[in-house]
Amino acid sequence: MAYRATKSGIAADIQKKMESKMSELEAEGVTGYIVQWINAVLASDPSVERISGNRAENLHVALKDGVSLLKVVNLVRTTVQLPPLKIEVSKSKIPSMAQAKHFDNLGRFLQGAEDLGMKVNDLFQSGDLYEGSRAQMVNVVNSLHSFGLLSKSLHFSPGYGGPGNYATENVRGFSAEEVRAQSSSIVSKQLTGSHGGASQAGMRAPGTSRHIAEAGEIRPDGTGILSKQTMGSHGGASQVGMRAPGTSRHITEAGEIRPDGTGILSKQSLGSHGGASQAGMRAPGTSRHIAD
Repeated sequence: MAYRATKSGIAADIQKKMESKMSELEAEGVTGYIVQWINAVLASDPSVERISGNRAENLHVALKDGVSLLKVVNLVRTTVQLPPLKIEVSKSKIPSMAQAKHFDNLGRFLQGAEDLGMKVNDLFQSGDLYEGSRAQMVNVVNSLHSFGLLSKSLHFSPGYGGPGNYATENVRGFSAEEVRAQSSSIVSKQLTGSHGGASQAGMRAPGTSRHIAEAGEIRPDGTGILSKQTMGSHGGASQVGMRAPGTSRHITEAGEIRPDGTGILSKQSLGSHGGASQAGMRAPGTSRHIAD
């Protein structure tokens, strides 16, 4: 088994979820169905040791060399008259050479399962089973469960006892006449654009003018009812006498009133002091004479 750095962050969260999923599969008995089926298929083969235990770790130890899986897939292949696949039993004491043969066996099993009709998306990766962490074994268990269901659909015996059926394509063909007949007779109101009796009577085309009625005016058809507020009416107010921002203005004397009503500013507004002064005042902080 390869040793890798401990996962962190999102990778660690995903690993925990996968490990939790593996525990769920064990609790549901999926691993037990797989163990029972493989033991039953290979019961007559004295060279194969029976799998003991219904945990993912038991499957990893018993199947990681690919030998038992190849023997199972070869027996299933006989039901559809497919030739058996080569099985390599490694006797090398060199780990790398033994590992290479194990991966070859696993690869041939996956190819053999695909030949029988397994979808590529349902197959595990060789490294998942060979390394065998609980997170990786989720893919292996799901794949072997699907393979068992596939063998059941091929009427292989002994049958796989896991629940469910393997999903296969159900291609259906229709002639042009059948399609035409169905499309012409079954048309819903939604497809025909039915409006349920609604209409656009009284609506005008975008960009065309419309009559703006006075506030309170009600037409016979109920249109054109807009208040002054809605119309932006100013109620007779105007900006006569206003000057553009930044232009100069004439400052009149207090009390001077022009004929147009402009320029009326009080002394207070102009900052007029009305003749007052600061004569005799001293700067803050200076001394002052205190009379008796």
